Amino acid sequence: MYLKRHSRSFANGFYRCLSESVPKKDDLKPTAEKRIPFSHELHYFLTANPHLSTVKKYIPPRYFAETTAPENMYLICPNAAKSIANIVFPHLRSTKSQVIAETNAGLGLITTELLEKGVDLIRLYESCSDFRKELKAFGDVYPDRVELFTKDIFHLHRFAFIDKQDNGNRVEALLRGVSKRNWSDDPVMTIIGTMCNLYFLKYLIKSLVLQTGPTLYGRINLFALMRPRDYAVLSATPGDNWIAYSAWAVLFNLFLDYDVLYECPRKMFLPWNSKLKSSTYPNNYEEVGT
Repeated sequence: MYLKRHSRSFANGFYRCLSESVPKKDDLKPTAEKRIPFSHELHYFLTANPHLSTVKKYIPPRYFAETTAPENMYLICPNAAKSIANIVFPHLRSTKSQVIAETNAGLGLITTELLEKGVDLIRLYESCSDFRKELKAFGDVYPDRVELFTKDIFHLHRFAFIDKQDNGNRVEALLRGVSKRNWSDDPVMTIIGTMCNLYFLKYLIKSLVLQTGPTLYGRINLFALMRPRDYAVLSATPGDNWIAYSAWAVLFNLFLDYDVLYECPRKMFLPWNSKLKSSTYPNNYEEVGT
């Protein structure tokens, strides 16, 4: 038998060739499917819901970008606004006896429905200058039936803090025209709007405990469009997760009467949260709000 001796360079070359031909362990793992670009997903969503195309041109471009923690959210679905108005309207009495307001009004979709139903006067709180330009046109369509404020009343806790620093009257200005009544009387104000966090409700509960701020005016009806997890935190009971059941949940259940009146898909609000992104391209995009 003839045995030929190979050089070290040949052996190294043979090993490299063999290692390149055998797949590595990591290569055997299934590759993650490509994520759909956010702009494409939003386009598909709007295309699948043609009833949203009528309002798209009125939305500032910055709200089409994704964000991790939006400070304000805006309803973009006219059909959802109609459903919400149908729920809210029976709870409203004459505007002579209370202030009816929409905060984070955005496109004013809910306000439009309520005005069409015959509500005499609605106050709009809107901090976005781009949306305010569109909301100013409401004065032409509904003369003397709309008041426009440049702040978000859900930020009342911020203005209360600043007022303490400089002895200002921002809170008083935002509550201008709100009458004062006993707690047992009819509500002095009804607020409708999207709520991105719990700061306003916590401020409201504090004012109830300390008998300061807006609770000095009387009872407030609040129709808040809020995230399910925020509602779960506030409505938690001793039988729920101990992390969710906190002092705020105790006070919320003690002082406030509440109920779930309507459920609306999160995608009907802009801006979208980045966690809403789908992992793959959809075959049939979901139609919602129709």
